[in-house]
Amino acid sequence: IDELNYMAKHDDLTSLASRRSFMEYMQKLVENEKHHDHFSILFYLDLNQFKTINDTMGHSVGDELLKQVAKRLKPLVETKSILSRLGGDEFGIVLPFVSKNKKRLGRELTGMVQTFRMPLRHLSRLKRCSFMSDAVSVL
Repeated sequence: IDELNYMAKHDDLTSLASRRSFMEYMQKLVENEKHHDHFSILFYLDLNQFKTINDTMGHSVGDELLKQVAKRLKPLVETKSILSRLGGDEFGIVLPFVSKNKKRLGRELTGMVQTFRMPLRHLSRLKRCSFMSDAVSVL
């Protein structure tokens, strides 16, 4: 049963949290009392031209790229946060209860976005493509 539970909550390829786990985490986050006076951050990452990589270089190269993205992002995410492969070439990161002050959070946000982009820049040069689209939301 433990193995089945793990498989249901983790992506088979990357071992990241699954979309299901991500949704459960988000539900608990918004229901948490601390959410009423703290801001959290949601990062959404999408790999550009991923279909082209799969079509021209093969699915094994695409799979390896997804594994490398996961490997490079994992060290940046704290244990209270979540890093998830939401599907295909989409990743989600949630940093919960980062700040009570929205103005200070805005200033810190720029640095955080660069922190998540930095380990992926090397991969974009390897694949010769515009590598990543991202979106950031304060919850």
